[in-house]
Amino acid sequence: MKITILSTLFLLPGLLVAQQTWNGLRFGMTEAEAKIALKGKMLPTRPEDQPEGQWDFYYGGHVDGLELEGLHGDADLRFNKKTKRLVFVSLLFTPKTPGEQSPTVGRIRDDFVKKYGSPTLSRGFGPEGCDERISDKCVLIFHSTGQTITVTFLVWTSHVVESTSFAGVEVYYEPLGASSAI
Repeated sequence: MKITILSTLFLLPGLLVAQQTWNGLRFGMTEAEAKIALKGKMLPTRPEDQPEGQWDFYYGGHVDGLELEGLHGDADLRFNKKTKRLVFVSLLFTPKTPGEQSPTVGRIRDDFVKKYGSPTLSRGFGPEGCDERISDKCVLIFHSTGQTITVTFLVWTSHVVESTSFAGVEVYYEPLGASSAI
């Protein structure tokens, strides 16, 4: 009995690391495996785009030309420096025209709720959606099958002309329980 419990505890982290995440990727896969999973859409990251300092990750790939509810986006894949394994996926979507208003915040929020269930955290939302009077960004955090998904709606407010515009959506995928390197 003790051996079974110890074996299960020993294997559990490996099962969580292999969890599928965005677009067929799995945490713990190598760059070569990520390239195959992304069907050749993964581009190499330029050396000047690598993080400076003592970070424990490096950017191993980039994907351009993503679309989400009419927004243009891209993805960056972070790999652990020591293990060379995927540890984090970040997506950024912005309006095609700077300052363009987007009626899609509610639809994007609803799509994530439909896919991952109720968020474990929801911050900055009013009755009409993302409310800049509450916060300069609205955040949803989901926990789903071994991963944490953080969705942040960015709002830009100009106090000079007293206007607010939608600036974009950030989506982060990381293994559940990982300390974020955001």
